[in-house]
Amino acid sequence: MGTKEEAFKKEDRKKKVQEMEVFTHAKRLCGYVFKATRNAPKQFRWNVVNKMTNSSIDVVDGLYRANDIKDDEARREVALRAIDPDLKILGYLGTLAAEVQMFTNKQTEHFAAELYATRQSLWKWIRAIEAKRKKEKSND
Repeated sequence: MGTKEEAFKKEDRKKKVQEMEVFTHAKRLCGYVFKATRNAPKQFRWNVVNKMTNSSIDVVDGLYRANDIKDDEARREVALRAIDPDLKILGYLGTLAAEVQMFTNKQTEHFAAELYATRQSLWKWIRAIEAKRKKEKSND
């Protein structure tokens, strides 16, 4: 096996790990949102809790939809970028949950860590796509 083939295989494995990482973090975040909001006071159930759970599901849904775009890296990048606003809204709702004491300090810290990890891995994937596209353009 030549060095170019090995390099391509190594790059492919790295890309798959980045994709898997963001899925893992997003699923953990989604699960934690459901767990942390399970015993929320009634006054928050139909507004804050509902929006938090829906936003966390939208993040996972968006990742699956973006991952299904195999033929066009530019479209995949656009789909991935469209997920970030859901994460920002989720971050605001987490802050709001802490302010109204729907979340404990420990829950807020855990939520923030999961949210941060999800956003970091999402942007890592987006940057990898950007780098790949730039590399392909320079090779043309």
